[in-house]
Amino acid sequence: MTGFKTDNLEESICKTHFGFVVLTAKEYEEYESRVCIRCAKCVDACPVYITPNRITDFINAGLYEEAKDLYLETCIECGSCAYVCPSKTTFIKMVKRRQGCLKEFIGFKN
Repeated sequence: MTGFKTDNLEESICKTHFGFVVLTAKEYEEYESRVCIRCAKCVDACPVYITPNRITDFINAGLYEEAKDLYLETCIECGSCAYVCPSKTTFIKMVKRRQGCLKEFIGFKN
């Protein structure tokens, strides 16, 4: 699942939105706290052959240079990793959340 969280019911929509998922605060917290089980299905599913599981580990640890060394810039945010993940971890969301940090610390460009 990819996308953005919003608490604003006045959020605008456009033709590029594919749908909405409405979660309670408890459901969202449970969804966000999922842990990678190291099955590597995300690696097999990635169309650009990066390692989403290792990249998000580095991002969560604040090791942005190491994440960049694993070719983070090539991520096309397709969501394949999240789709095949049996733990339903939020790889894409983690990457998007940290893009500001990556830009600041290592000059990450979209």
